[in-house]
Amino acid sequence: MKDKRSHKRGVSISKENIRVAATFTRDENEQLKKLADEENRSVSNLVAHIVREWLKAR
Repeated sequence: MKDKRSHKRGVSISKENIRVAATFTRDENEQLKKLADEENRSVSNLVAHIVREWLKAR
């Protein structure tokens, strides 16, 4: 039986990666869309990139 609470920990999409949900205001989402378009990325890819860079800097 599948654990119905798995969404709280992230959803596994491969052995190495998980998918998580993030909540943004509509304004923040529009800002992210503009930045993502400028870099030829999706919003999801841009957010993942930003988080990876932030983690590297820590």
